[in-house]
Amino acid sequence: MITGDNKVTAESIARQLDLPPGKSLTGSELAQMSDAGLTEEIEKISIFARIEPLHKLRIVNALKNMARW
Repeated sequence: MITGDNKVTAESIARQLDLPPGKSLTGSELAQMSDAGLTEEIEKISIFARIEPLHKLRIVNALKNMARW
């Protein structure tokens, strides 16, 4: 799940929707990760919270790169 909501709200909604368990990551935490690090971790992350448009681009690119491995 990718949302602009805060982490606590996003985690609550994810539980209500019965989304698969996984890590939660905020936009500020994402900003500190390298693209390679994000690609390595992307499968473990279920919730992206406080995400901005440029973060979404990085997430999509990491998913594309993961598919190439």
